Formats: sequence, C-alpha cells, structure tokens
Amino acid sequence: MLYKKSKIKCPYCGYKMPLYYDENSICKGIFVICKGRMCKKEFEIKINKVK
Repeated sequence: MLYKKSKIKCPYCGYKMPLYYDENSICKGIFVICKGRMCKKEFEIKINKVK
C-alpha cells in the first residue's frame, strides 16, 4: 500500500524541511532546527489526525 507523503514546513520562514510524514501519522514533542539558510530556529512538530 502506498501512502501519500507530505513534507514538514518551518512555521517561521516556510522552508520545506527534508522530513516526511504520511497521512496516518500522529506525533508531538519532536523538536527540530530549521535548515533554512537564514532561519535556524527551533520548533516542535505536532501532527494530529483529525476525524
């Protein structure tokens, strides 16, 4: 079964991070640093499955 993958976007600069998640993902408490050239801010990844 193939899943539709999406990229994580930085909430500050909009840079599309080299991180992917599928349509069934749920997470919180994952912190990453933006790879954008001028941003480099830390943010939390929160993915909620809404029914």
